[in-house]
Amino acid sequence: MDDIAVLERLVPAGDVFELLVRHYDRRNDYANFEVCRQVALETLLARLRDGHLSAWSTTSSIDSTLDTGPTSLDQIISTWDFHWHSGIPAEIPREFWAHFHYAGADNRTFDPVGGDFRFSYVDGEYSRREGSAYGVFFDPRGLPAVAVPSWHGPVENTFQRQVAVTITSQPGKGRPPASWWPAFAEELAFYIHENGRPETQEALISAVFDALARQGKPEPSRTQVQPVVRQLLDRLGKAGK
Repeated sequence: MDDIAVLERLVPAGDVFELLVRHYDRRNDYANFEVCRQVALETLLARLRDGHLSAWSTTSSIDSTLDTGPTSLDQIISTWDFHWHSGIPAEIPREFWAHFHYAGADNRTFDPVGGDFRFSYVDGEYSRREGSAYGVFFDPRGLPAVAVPSWHGPVENTFQRQVAVTITSQPGKGRPPASWWPAFAEELAFYIHENGRPETQEALISAVFDALARQGKPEPSRTQVQPVVRQLLDRLGKAGK
């Protein structure tokens, strides 16, 4: 991990986005709620592009299909063209947010529930740019004050909890799992055993949370468990389960 101090203060992008949208909505400066969502996204994007706000994830990538014809050997490849990291927390490069901006509203998506950002667009006449960043977290020091979650602080430590399984799988390293993890893992495994692979990620998370609530067991936030559940469903799908 590059900076433990940074990781300890990170907050989920989805929570930040929803706070900002609600603030714009309360001011009544815009025509409707959908416009408030667009303005909130552009506000965050401007700070990300300028480098004022930093964003982190465990998985992000930028890929480019370059086709400049007979002059292709003269093409200069830069960090704008390729980037990839997976498995450990790392800061998303500013180039990612420049691409996300240039893609335009029709060629990019943001899922505030999962905190996932994606883009795919043609850059000029020759290059297709594609990128994704999953489960994004923000450093609150670069956020508008109204967009910092009220629970923000080292006690939550949500981003480190997201990768707790990876950290604690190495003997003698890292912190112990969060208090909710054993019960969540148990109910997750039992649900899959009894019901098989659900149709959606949301259905699986809701079923496990309901089981935890019935038993009075501690519950994580949805943002904390979404990366694990997503990876599990992807593996089950690839295995034909």
